[in-house]
Amino acid sequence: RRVSLHWVRLEIPDLEGYFVYRKGDGGKAIRLNADPLPDSEEPEFADTGYKERGLAPGGRYSYGVSAVDSSYNEGPVVFVEVAVPDNEAPKAVVSVSARSTEEGTVRLRWQPGLEKDLAGHRIYKELDRSFALVMELDRGRTSWIDEEVRAGTAYRYRITGFDQAGNESEPSGEVEVIPSDIIAPEPPLSLALQPGRRGFQLSWQASPSPDVAGYLIYRAAYAGAPWRKLSPSPVKAVVFSDRQGSEGNLYGVSALDSSGNEGAMSTISAGRQAGTQ
Repeated sequence: RRVSLHWVRLEIPDLEGYFVYRKGDGGKAIRLNADPLPDSEEPEFADTGYKERGLAPGGRYSYGVSAVDSSYNEGPVVFVEVAVPDNEAPKAVVSVSARSTEEGTVRLRWQPGLEKDLAGHRIYKELDRSFALVMELDRGRTSWIDEEVRAGTAYRYRITGFDQAGNESEPSGEVEVIPSDIIAPEPPLSLALQPGRRGFQLSWQASPSPDVAGYLIYRAAYAGAPWRKLSPSPVKAVVFSDRQGSEGNLYGVSALDSSGNEGAMSTISAGRQAGTQ
């Protein structure tokens, strides 16, 4: 981000040297050299910015050169415009957080960069063991909800910033979240009982909810009696055998989702006229 100026030497007998000026957008021209540059066959000047730190990336400047004679009479200033390339990426995004919402989605929040030419942010999500770009947002957005998630599954994210010249920052620190919800799953459907040599075999249609982790099986000795859980852990299948069951018992099946929410129970009686309730 440095500017090198070159110009044709003037053939003036009493030429003392040259003054060089710089003017930013909307600003006044300032002289960059206190004393005239000595005359030479190939006059030139290099502007390295304040304390040689380079000029502002993406800046536009006007540079002017004038000739000065030995009596310090200064001629007209001739200007040329220069655009400094923007090759400086924004700083990395900070304060990134990922939280599960009540609906089981993921909400990302972050602190935006302060660069004047910041254009927006890109969100990367880990897919198939590598991070892929899933969303690009303008600089005014500081949060985003990912609905393409499944409760109980871990997801990792990172965010970058990009400027108007297309430079992209280093990625933020990675954040991980396991979405969960508070919405109970739908109950299983069409319970059926099949008597066996010992007890009953209970079957049902799967709950239509997508995040079901399994089913809990209950039995009551009779209508109004307390329910007893028959499955110490969720049953993955849609069938369950109870060898201790007898006529007159009630059975109940509820769905349990990956967030630990238990849904309403579907029931059936082991009476002579068994049916779902």
